[in-house]
Amino acid sequence: MTTLARSLLCTFLVSGLLLAQRPDPAPKESKPAPAANPHAYVPFREHDLAKVARLGGTPEQQTVTLEGAALHAFVEDLFRHARSYPTSFADDEEKALATREAKALGEVLEVAIGNPDADVDLRVLLDAARLEVCAHNLDVAGAATRARGYFERILAKDAEHAEAHLHFGMHLVGLPGGAKDAIPHLEIARDKGQKVAIRGLGMAYVMLQDREKALLHLRAWAKEFEGDVGTARMIDALEHGAEIGVRTVEGDKAAEKDAKKEPAPKKLPEPENRMLETPESHRAWSGAELLRRRFP
Repeated sequence: MTTLARSLLCTFLVSGLLLAQRPDPAPKESKPAPAANPHAYVPFREHDLAKVARLGGTPEQQTVTLEGAALHAFVEDLFRHARSYPTSFADDEEKALATREAKALGEVLEVAIGNPDADVDLRVLLDAARLEVCAHNLDVAGAATRARGYFERILAKDAEHAEAHLHFGMHLVGLPGGAKDAIPHLEIARDKGQKVAIRGLGMAYVMLQDREKALLHLRAWAKEFEGDVGTARMIDALEHGAEIGVRTVEGDKAAEKDAKKEPAPKKLPEPENRMLETPESHRAWSGAELLRRRFP
C-alpha cells in the first residue's frame, strides 16, 4: 500500500455548480406548503461511490479522481447518522449499508490521500477525517487512527482551523483516555465560534469526573439551547448527586471483564434522538449512559 501510495496520481476535483432557475409563477389561489419538520428522521441512502471516486490508470500506476462535492455530500449524509456512538439508523440493514460504504470509501481515500507528504486540499482532508470518525463509530477497524492522522495533517497546515479542532476534540472525547487531550481542541473551537464545542467540553469534564466544570459547561450549553433534553437530564443527574462514570463501549470485552461483579446500577433514560437547532446542526450528543445514577 505504501509503494502504491507513493506512485499514486491524485486529481482532486472540488467543484460546485449552482444552477439558478427562474421559478414558475405560483397560482393566485395556491396555499403555502406546510413547513418541513426540522426534526424528522432522514434515512441514510445508498450512494453511487463511483461518482465520488473514479479509479483509473494501470495496476503499476493507479490514478484516483475525487469529486469533492460528491465526497462532501456523502460525508454529510453519513455524519448525520454516525457522528457519535451509539449511531442512529432506522434498522440494522440501513446501518450495514452505511458501514459497507464508509469502509469502502475509506479504503479508497487511504490509497488516494493516505501519503502524509501528499499536498491535499484541507476540505478533502476534513471530509476524510469526519468519514473515519463515523467509521470508528461503526466499528470499522483502524478508523480512529486514520481519523487522527487526517486531523493532525490539517492542523499541521492550519493550526487555527476551527472545524478541525471541533471535530477532532469531539472525536477524542469518545476515545478511551482521550478526554484530557480533547479539551485544548474544544477550547480553540469554542473561542472561534463553534458553539457545540461548549457541550463537548461539558462531556469531556464528565469523562474526567470533574463535576464542577462539567456542570459549568453543560449549563452554558443548556442556557443557549433549551431544547436539548439529553443535556437537561445530565445536568439534573449531576445536580442530584449522580455518580460520574465512563460508559463501556459495546464490543470492549476486556473492559467488561474488568468491571466489578455487582448488580448494574439503574441508568439514565436515553436522550431523545433528534436534530438540534444549532448553527452546526449537530445531533444531540448520544454517548449514552456516560452518567450512572446512584439510587438508595
